[in-house]
Amino acid sequence: MIKCVYWGPNMLEIGMRQINIILESYSLLICFILFVYQMTNSGAKTKSDKWFSAMLVFNMLMIVGDLGDWVLGGVPGKLSFYAQYFINIIMYFSSSGLLLLSLFGWIITNIKEKTTVSDIWLRVGKLFAIGQVILAVTMPIHKIAYIDPVTNYYQRGDFFFLTQICPFAVYFMDVYMLIRHRKAFSKKELLYLGIFVTIPAIAEIIQVATYIVTALNVSISLGLIMVFTFIHSQREFSSERKIKEIMINENRKLEELQELQENLSEQLIEVLCSAVEAKDKYTRGHSMRVARYAREIMRRLGCDEKAQTEAYYIGILHDVGKIRVDDRIINKDGKLTDEEYEKIKLHTVAGYQILRGVDVIPDLAVGARWHHERYDGTGYPNGLAGEDIPLVARVISVADAYDAMTSNRSYHKVMSQDIVREQISKGMGRQFDPKIAKIMLDMMDEDMQFEMKQSDYNRTVNILVVDDDDIVHKLVEHALIDENYILTSALSGHEAIDYLKEAEFDVCLLDMEMPDMNGFEVLDWIRHNTRKLKVIFITGDKSMPTIKKSEDYGVRDYVTKPINPSILRESINSVLMH
Repeated sequence: MIKCVYWGPNMLEIGMRQINIILESYSLLICFILFVYQMTNSGAKTKSDKWFSAMLVFNMLMIVGDLGDWVLGGVPGKLSFYAQYFINIIMYFSSSGLLLLSLFGWIITNIKEKTTVSDIWLRVGKLFAIGQVILAVTMPIHKIAYIDPVTNYYQRGDFFFLTQICPFAVYFMDVYMLIRHRKAFSKKELLYLGIFVTIPAIAEIIQVATYIVTALNVSISLGLIMVFTFIHSQREFSSERKIKEIMINENRKLEELQELQENLSEQLIEVLCSAVEAKDKYTRGHSMRVARYAREIMRRLGCDEKAQTEAYYIGILHDVGKIRVDDRIINKDGKLTDEEYEKIKLHTVAGYQILRGVDVIPDLAVGARWHHERYDGTGYPNGLAGEDIPLVARVISVADAYDAMTSNRSYHKVMSQDIVREQISKGMGRQFDPKIAKIMLDMMDEDMQFEMKQSDYNRTVNILVVDDDDIVHKLVEHALIDENYILTSALSGHEAIDYLKEAEFDVCLLDMEMPDMNGFEVLDWIRHNTRKLKVIFITGDKSMPTIKKSEDYGVRDYVTKPINPSILRESINSVLMH
């Protein structure tokens, strides 16, 4: 084994010492600047940052020790001897902490941020570091490396190569971990990490072989600059990625909020529509049909989807002002008096006042106020004419008039298609915008089966009443005596199922507690066999848990005993409307 010692006191040795001291000093300055920046940076410190700081500390200790070695090497005296010995222990300790512990720990941490890796690898690195420190402390005993007491020069023993086993073992562990988990890194990340773990290994080989230039410390310092650049470029990239993720999440939340707002607006609009139609037994479904006709007319006019949707909602609420009109006028059989007609005309202004504050659909109030204006200027409430009438109001006017003629009202039955066509044709240029009226006529021509009308105007509602108490059946019959309902009575759950197998019903009034088969058991059968049947529970159980259980089962309403006739009628009307 060749022993390498410091050269003698000549000009070349002095020059090499000066070069090495300059290189070490610059390396120390670089590491110190990086360390100060790391400590003063206000950002949150990650595990990767902590390992990097540890690498800087260990490298600065190595550089300080190496500087001391270059300065004190060859200086006679015991003080210099012990200083050299102490310096070399620090250098071995620092190299152990840097190469075997903090570098490996930093790599493992970066891998763990990307994928799963066992902590046993970090424990192995710690064992190697401890072994290297033991070698350094016991250096005078085993003569692997020692200080010549005569010259005070640092000397390597025959077995100095043993001190390189642990560093190179960890180097191969570094490379192995990077190769094994290469898919967790980008090509740029692998390049940075690969260079950083490889250059110190090459520098160590050069330094062990020559011992002329302090290649290891300089290369590590340059490598730490690369790591610093890598960490902060990754942090900036991570920050940009987090900002993008935040923006994406915020946009997603905004879209969800807008969707929620739209759904909520749609539900509130339908609730208002139901409230209006609940007042008028003759116009059930009128607003929804007008809305559908209005949307189709807007489509044929070439309007965009947003305008079509808004026309649909405007059509739903065009009669919302009828909430302010007396029920006796709305539901009056026969022709209205002049005074009553004047009162019902107020629903346009009332609807406008109700809807004018709604910002979601700005023209919502427009349709309510001006859908009874006439193209010739003789309509109400303001006598607008021609294109001064907003487009959507002109569209609603045609759709509203069409549905009024094709629906069953107190003052007329459903008119035939020929009569409706004749009335719309007569109204072109007088009551209706000619272009819009022409579109309505085209829609009628395409409706060969006359499906655009109130389909259930003469339909009888079939109700199945299920209760084991005869008195309940009589009370229900009495409560619904004036309605157009056909009642069928069943005294048990099994009897009710037999009826349901043989006939179709619109509504089932179901007792919750019966001796042979309770209401939930009957309801379970209904859910699996007659999905369109609407169920209303009739029960004496007034507890909230039972009510919630009923809702979970899909029960449409819940009427408690003793039965209030008005509440029962309202409940049935409500479920029939939805």
